[in-house]
Amino acid sequence: MKTEILLNATEQYNSVEQILKLKSTLESLDLPESETIKLVAANVVSSGLVAIHNNLLALGARGKIKDTENQFKDMALKADVTSEDIWRQHIGALAEALNLRIRYRGEELGDGYLGPEAGTEWTAIWDGLDGSANYLDNKPWPYGTMIALAPGYNPTYNDFVVAGNALEGPDIFLTAVKGFGVIATNHKDKTNIRLPNFNQEETYDESKILADNTFDEAKKNLGKKSGVWLNTGSQAGSTGAIVLGNQQTIETTPPLSESWQALVDVTRKKNLEQPCTYLMVTELGGVMVTNGKESIGPKHFDAWAQSHKVLLVTARNNKIIEGIFEELELNQAL
Repeated sequence: MKTEILLNATEQYNSVEQILKLKSTLESLDLPESETIKLVAANVVSSGLVAIHNNLLALGARGKIKDTENQFKDMALKADVTSEDIWRQHIGALAEALNLRIRYRGEELGDGYLGPEAGTEWTAIWDGLDGSANYLDNKPWPYGTMIALAPGYNPTYNDFVVAGNALEGPDIFLTAVKGFGVIATNHKDKTNIRLPNFNQEETYDESKILADNTFDEAKKNLGKKSGVWLNTGSQAGSTGAIVLGNQQTIETTPPLSESWQALVDVTRKKNLEQPCTYLMVTELGGVMVTNGKESIGPKHFDAWAQSHKVLLVTARNNKIIEGIFEELELNQAL
């Protein structure tokens, strides 16, 4: 399928009427209904990435002020709360248009439901502003918003079918659709490019590994590499760096263009970013594993590693995974 049919980089889909019109257009492709729903959802997600980007630009310095109350009665960054509210608006319109009952989970807006009560069950997981320190301090690595959607209320990581990741700064928006690939949208010229799959023969390079050493559990796993391997400060940025890699199909700039191979991390509270990363990386042939090099794909999002921190390694192929586990002596430690 042509990329321009799969994803429209110029339209906004934030109302029931617009989404129904899009659905009608996609139905002309004679795809199974489940595939049509995925493509509609992908376009709504892509539209949401753009809307959040525009909102951050409009907010300017006001977005960095903690003056907006979240669902938990705490004061949070205006940029964070308003970004999640944009997701709630877009996903709410999707739910109404497609008769879906979507259970959502966000960092600032908490848990809730959108769409008609009798609608088909779906799940949406989002983080309105991932990498807030990068955002506040104007650090070189991107920050961004992340989202993933799956049918059902108890999805495994394998069940997520649509994901979005906005890389603010380079203004590259990534949308993954299971079975269709990962599309990179260059917001500056409104072009869409389908990213190539990862090279399965690429070998481990210890200078191209990212690591988040924020937590003690992560420091223990990393050992001598804690503080040596680069911490981007953003799951959105790390995911973008791995997905974009050294491909030449869309213009990128450092640090995204430096052929990063993997991220070593641990799970964290709610794991809001992990479904997005998982779908984006695996859709291109990559892997996301935990202890014993076990894929997290069959694990249920709601049940697995929500209350404790577990090793999580994301890489472009299994050869890189092998190199990381050997480097960190994780095989012996487990």
